[in-house]
Amino acid sequence: MKEILLKYIGFCRTVLKIEGEYSGETDRIQFYLKNRSSDKKIPVKEYKLEEHGQFILRIPMMAVDQESPLKTGDWLIMAEKKDGSELPAYVTDELYDTIQQYTESEASLNYILDRTDTDYFRAFSRLQKNDFAYYLHVEYHVREREHNIFRIWIENLKIRHRERIHFIRVLLFESFFKIFNRIIPKTGNKVLFTSSSRKTLSGNEEFVYNRMIERGMGEDFRFRFNFKENIKSHRSFKDKVLFTYYLATSDYIFLDDYQPEIYHNVYDPAVKIVQLWHACGAFKTLGFERLEQKGAPPFNTKVHKCYTHIPVSSEHSVRHHAEAFAIDADKFYPIGIPRTDIFFDDSYRKKVTEKLRDLFPQIKQSRKVLLYAPTFRGENARNAYFPMQVLHFRVIGEYLKENNAVMIIKMHPFVREKLDIPERYRECFIDASDYREVNDLLFITDVLITDYSSVIYEMSLLHKPMLFYAFDLKQYEAERGFYEPYKDIVPGKIVKTLPALIEALKQEDFEKEKLQGFVDKNFKYTDGKSTDRVIDLIFGDRYHDR
Repeated sequence: MKEILLKYIGFCRTVLKIEGEYSGETDRIQFYLKNRSSDKKIPVKEYKLEEHGQFILRIPMMAVDQESPLKTGDWLIMAEKKDGSELPAYVTDELYDTIQQYTESEASLNYILDRTDTDYFRAFSRLQKNDFAYYLHVEYHVREREHNIFRIWIENLKIRHRERIHFIRVLLFESFFKIFNRIIPKTGNKVLFTSSSRKTLSGNEEFVYNRMIERGMGEDFRFRFNFKENIKSHRSFKDKVLFTYYLATSDYIFLDDYQPEIYHNVYDPAVKIVQLWHACGAFKTLGFERLEQKGAPPFNTKVHKCYTHIPVSSEHSVRHHAEAFAIDADKFYPIGIPRTDIFFDDSYRKKVTEKLRDLFPQIKQSRKVLLYAPTFRGENARNAYFPMQVLHFRVIGEYLKENNAVMIIKMHPFVREKLDIPERYRECFIDASDYREVNDLLFITDVLITDYSSVIYEMSLLHKPMLFYAFDLKQYEAERGFYEPYKDIVPGKIVKTLPALIEALKQEDFEKEKLQGFVDKNFKYTDGKSTDRVIDLIFGDRYHDR
C-alpha cells in the first residue's frame, strides 16, 4: 500500500491545491517539491495535516521558489518522515486514468498561460514511467532584463521617446539609491511614511504615526514624510532625489498602496518595509490572481516583493493577498487594519459626526442618509472611469424627495470625472468625492449602496445595512473577477436594476442577516486595538509603559 495517496489535484487560478491521505504516523512529516534532475527541494509552506492522515496542500505557483514562479523542470510531490526517509506521492485509480488520458476534469489538472511567445508558464500533471509516482512538469520562460548598459541603451533607442525617458529616469534613481545606501550609515531610528496616492499623511499611516507619538516614541525615532497626490502626478527632480535618499537611508518604511518607486531597489536585510494596504478583506482579484486577464503583471515583476510585513484583517485575507502579491504568506500578519480602530472609538465617532454635519448641512434636516460609494471601472489609475449614465438623478432624486432623504456620492479617487448634479436635485445629493476618508462618511450613513468596493468591510463593523447595485456584474466578473463567487461574498441584497434598487430601499429589504457571518469570517479582532498590534509587531511592545 502506498503511504501517500493523492485524491484531488486542481488549480484555482495560480494556486495548486492537492488533497490526499497519509497512512503513516502524522507527527513530524514535511511536504516538499523535489526536482527529478537536480534533487533541489522546495518546502511546501502551506499545508494542513489531520490526525487521521488526511491532508491539504496549497502551492502558489508564482511564489513558491523564493517568491518567484516555479522553474522549468519535473517536480515530484514528496514527504519526509521524522527518520529522514523520503516518500513519493501516488494517485488514486480515478486520477491515474484522468492523467493517463490527458483529459480535463473538475480538478483542472493542467495550467497553461501563454502571455507571449517568450513569456509563458505551463504546468502539466504527469506520472513516472517506472513506478507511476506523481510529478508536475513545468515549462517556464520569460525574457529577462538586459544588464549590460550599452546593450540596454541600444535596445531602448528602438522604443518611443517617452518610454526611453522613463527608462533613463529609473536607471538614474536606482544609481542614486545605491550611492546613498552605500555611503550613509543606518542609525536604526529613521521612520519614513510615504504614499503615491495621498498628498498628506492620512489613513492607516496617520493612525500609526499618531499612536507612536501618543506612546512617547517621538523621543527615540526620527520621522520623515514624502507624499504625492495621486499615481499620475510627478515629483520634481529635487523631490525625487530627496525621496530616493529617504528610501536608501530609512530603517522603517511605511506605505499604504501600490507605489512603483519602491520596487526598483535592493534594501538592506535589517530594513522593515511595512505595507499598510488600504483595503480590508478578500474581495476582488488582484495582481497575480488576474494573470489570465488584461492588465495583469509580468511573471518576473518586482512589484510588492520587497515588503517585510503586511498587516491584514484575517487568515482569509492572508491567503488572498499572498496569492495576489505572489509573496510568502508568512509576511502577512492577521492583526487588524489600523484605521478600523475608529469604529470602536466613541469619541472619534462623535467628533467626526459633528464635523460632517457642519460640512454637509443637508443631512441635518434629512430623515435618512444614503451613501453611494461605487468602485472604478478600468484596469488601473491611469484609465479608471465610472459609467456616470447609471446615476439617474431624476429617478433617485424623486425617491429622496419623497422620503426626506439625502444621498452622499463618493466616487473612487481614481475617477477624475466630476459629477453633474441637476439644479433641481442639488439639495438631495452631496458630492463628497473630494473628501478623502470614506470611512468617516460611514458614521453618518444609514444605508450603504455600493457594488464591488472594499468599503463593505469597514461598514460591516458598524453593523449597518448595505445594498449591492451590481448593474454590470457579468461584465465586471469577466474583466476583473472575484476571489470567491460574488453572491457568496457580499453581506447584503444584490440588485441589478434601478427599479430593483428603489424597491429594496422602499421595503428596507437589505438581507442584513448576512452581516455577522461576514464579520466573523473577515476580522480576527474587533476590539479597536489594531494600531497598537501593528506598532508592537514592528517596534516591539517596550513603549507601552511610557
